[in-house]
Amino acid sequence: SVSYTTNLPLLALSFALPAVALAAAVVVRWRHRGLFALLIMVGGLTAVGGHPWEAGSLLGRIFTEFTRTDAGLSLRSTPRAVPLVVLGTAVLLGAGAEAARRRLPRAGRVIPVLLVVAVVANMPPLWTGKLVADNLQRDEQLPGYWIDAAAAVDAGDHRYRVLELPGSDFAAYRWGNTVDPVTPGLTDRPWVARELFQYGSAPAANLLNAFDRRFHEDTMDADAVVPIARLMGASDILVRSDLQFERYRIARPRMLWDLLDGINELGQPVAFGPTERNVAEPDQPLVDEIELALDPDLVDPPAVALLPVADPVPVTRAVTARNPLIIAGDGDGIVDAAAAGALSSDQLLLSSAWFTGGPGDPAVLNEALDSDADLLVTDTNRRRAARSGTLRENNGYTELEGEQTLTYDPTDQRLDVFPGAGDDTRSVTVVRASPGKIKATAQATAWGNPVTLTPDDRPMAALDGDPTTAWRVGAVDDPIGERLVIELAEPVTTDQVTLLQPTTLSRNRWITGARLHLFEPGNAADPASSIDVVLDDTSRDATVGGQTFTFPTSSFERLEIEITATNTGRRPRYDGQSGVGLAEVTIDGVAGVELVRTPVDLLDAVGTRDIDHRLMYLLSRLRSNPAEPVRGDPETAIRRLIDVPSPRQFSLSGTARVSAFIDDADIDALLGVPAASDGGVTATSSERLPGSLRHRASAAIDGDPDTFWSSPFEQYDEIWLDFTTSEPVTFDSADLTVVTDGRHSVPTRVRVDIDDGTGSLVTAATVDLPELPDTDGPNSTTDVAVPL
Repeated sequence: SVSYTTNLPLLALSFALPAVALAAAVVVRWRHRGLFALLIMVGGLTAVGGHPWEAGSLLGRIFTEFTRTDAGLSLRSTPRAVPLVVLGTAVLLGAGAEAARRRLPRAGRVIPVLLVVAVVANMPPLWTGKLVADNLQRDEQLPGYWIDAAAAVDAGDHRYRVLELPGSDFAAYRWGNTVDPVTPGLTDRPWVARELFQYGSAPAANLLNAFDRRFHEDTMDADAVVPIARLMGASDILVRSDLQFERYRIARPRMLWDLLDGINELGQPVAFGPTERNVAEPDQPLVDEIELALDPDLVDPPAVALLPVADPVPVTRAVTARNPLIIAGDGDGIVDAAAAGALSSDQLLLSSAWFTGGPGDPAVLNEALDSDADLLVTDTNRRRAARSGTLRENNGYTELEGEQTLTYDPTDQRLDVFPGAGDDTRSVTVVRASPGKIKATAQATAWGNPVTLTPDDRPMAALDGDPTTAWRVGAVDDPIGERLVIELAEPVTTDQVTLLQPTTLSRNRWITGARLHLFEPGNAADPASSIDVVLDDTSRDATVGGQTFTFPTSSFERLEIEITATNTGRRPRYDGQSGVGLAEVTIDGVAGVELVRTPVDLLDAVGTRDIDHRLMYLLSRLRSNPAEPVRGDPETAIRRLIDVPSPRQFSLSGTARVSAFIDDADIDALLGVPAASDGGVTATSSERLPGSLRHRASAAIDGDPDTFWSSPFEQYDEIWLDFTTSEPVTFDSADLTVVTDGRHSVPTRVRVDIDDGTGSLVTAATVDLPELPDTDGPNSTTDVAVPL
């Protein structure tokens, strides 16, 4: 494809051939020419007629409307229509050559030869050896260890499945890219693994997605693995650690192996192939915060391993209908239930939505209730967008009941897990007004990025009163023209609006211009006024709450904020460009609380009989990997609206984790490390390696040479460490040990300040660091003495 856009002779030839074909269609009198001209037109329109998607031609817009239907969407990749263009062009060229032969017998014999030469010249892959792309090249023979692993799988009991982990968008092994996984082609045993495409029934695909996604996002609870394997009828887990994990940003081999190897209910692994470090390719080294935070003691897994599952159950099995578990939720709720110990392989599992609104028979639900059913209400099966272009970050934010998107998003393809079921079977967002305030809800024409779904960038984050959360839009894309739309429950009269831009997470772009559209009550079609504003540094200052813009006093019940300019402007490409947006929009008298209401269908169906059943609520906070500095947590707290039909008592249990977003000293306090006030040392830093608890400030003074404080990846300016002792200390030098690993950039100068505890500087010293050793392996240390 690069040659067709950079090689001028090839570019000219690639236009000349179809031009000659179309000229032949005009000149040559042949009764079938209309058919092949029609093939070219239909194929061309289908392949590229919809481009550009947002502003195509009249025919293009007709075609884009067609792709919004199921029939149109089934095309999937419209360039698949290009063979129609090729066929039409080839036949018209042939017709032209035949007509030339008849009219010019001698010269006509040369023309077909010239056309064949031109066609071959126009297809460089035919003569450059690149018909198969480099990234698809591999040895014809599969590695022997895969043959051995498949034989071991096939030798197992075929009443059980083998569960292959991790899932991968496509099968790209370190030894070659086969596109499709090799396992089902090498064995006849029942097999389950996740790929980019959805296979099986909608509920089964939903469960598999919920399970596998957590490995890639590093949010999997190890306690869920074996119960889900049993539910899937798997007696073995096949771990493939020889994938090109960097290609699709999937689970990293050492991290996955560490998680699985620590599960007691998985037996001794049977290894196949070499046990050596799976290193990312140089063009995608994947040296990032996750890689730098890895425990150096993590072992390298074998290329392929088979882990037996304790007490498996067959794929086809019978369980008693007595005491079933009825769950209000979807696959995510089942995985959460497994992690919480609420899932049993010998208990019948039923999804309430299948019977209360889906295609199931409600009588079955009543029979289950009469059989002493346990009831489990989760906060899953959320009403939210869904994308299937990756194996991670597939789900959007939790929407309001009945919420309709402002713009059509062709990538939002939600899996209909329970066909016909309504929002009573789903978890939805409910916004309530703060006391004495007007309620407001927010939507946006877009949010996040065009590839994955990041619910932490949702529009309501601009109204939640938390400056650490934000509506963001346009990451690796153009945000100009995108709008945040705020609907008020009743009109408000004011003369000002305050805007605060995001102040947290990694960012390199921000809004410099916006347009405020004010809509009067009862008129949502045309704004009463539009005000252009310029955003300065104040709009990015959380300490003052943002930048306030004044205008003539107006009454409105709808406010739209349109992005009109950014500090980087429009570009041909937006690779590496962060999203922009608003952390807070402050309107006088407006404030609300965002809650998530759990599904109500199950308890509505049970009615007053709920008191006769064991009832459990299982609530999980949506979270992201804190080691990814471009993401925040979708939920900073669990705020749920639940319905308890009858008065009853509950016991409470849960899982808590030390947050990687809090300060170094707070982490030390939680872990029992004495602070200066307790006779120890209070160690803090301005920043540390995101997501890593191990690399906090106290690691630099703990006396262990294998632990150290680490700065954020590739960031050094104005970063500091601060140590406060419990008592005055007298010394005349500071000894620093600088750690390098060949992946960080290294500091070249360090300044040491000493004060007396009251803020008064006693002495200071600046030292230029020596040239540090170049290493591409384990950490290397250099000792530096700073005289004071």
